[in-house]
Amino acid sequence: MALVRGDVRGTLPGRPAAALAAGDDLFLRHLIETGRASAARMALDPDGVLSMGQETRVTLDRPTIDRATGESQSTLTLLLGKIELALGSLFRGEVRVETPSATLGIKGTVLRALVDTAGRTLVAVLEGLVGVTSKATGETITLRAGEYTIVEPGGSPLPPAPFDPAAGTLSPSAGGPDFAVPGEDAFTETPLLPDQIRDLPREPPSQGPGGAPVGVREPPGAGRG
Repeated sequence: MALVRGDVRGTLPGRPAAALAAGDDLFLRHLIETGRASAARMALDPDGVLSMGQETRVTLDRPTIDRATGESQSTLTLLLGKIELALGSLFRGEVRVETPSATLGIKGTVLRALVDTAGRTLVAVLEGLVGVTSKATGETITLRAGEYTIVEPGGSPLPPAPFDPAAGTLSPSAGGPDFAVPGEDAFTETPLLPDQIRDLPREPPSQGPGGAPVGVREPPGAGRG
């Protein structure tokens, strides 16, 4: 965990929740939760950053690096709340984000995503391209920079529509002010400073068992008979 502000907790399967601090290891199937007025940021080696806003729940499902190609094939699940995911030019591979209503295929991108309590997913792309697939219908659309979509549970993605990244809000017909594109302040209720972001590690990660980067490991006791 790179940066923590406020109440941030992690829960492993079969274990109670525990407070997380900057520098703590993260494990496969770790559920990360932020409380009110809280935020967290973690590095995705070698050139990615995941930021979580307040009252957000994310699980780390498959953060691995292919030993043959050096490419990352990472999967995480956004259960509720807001995230910003930024993958730089040195990040080789793809990140898949699962939500209750959609699957996002992300490569070399900056995006913001929001899942509300009804399970609706909003995806807004600031840079690059993102594929958005409905879990209910299988329909896929591609979002480009400056475009967003909403996926309702049981429905297909809305056609890509433009938004103003500076304003970060959508018209009432697109979901209303309560379902707006998460702005930068969504991830800085207690500030995560830009200079700290720039200082996140950029070196290729060491690898643990199964190709997982050191710091994202199998839970203690996993695989023991």
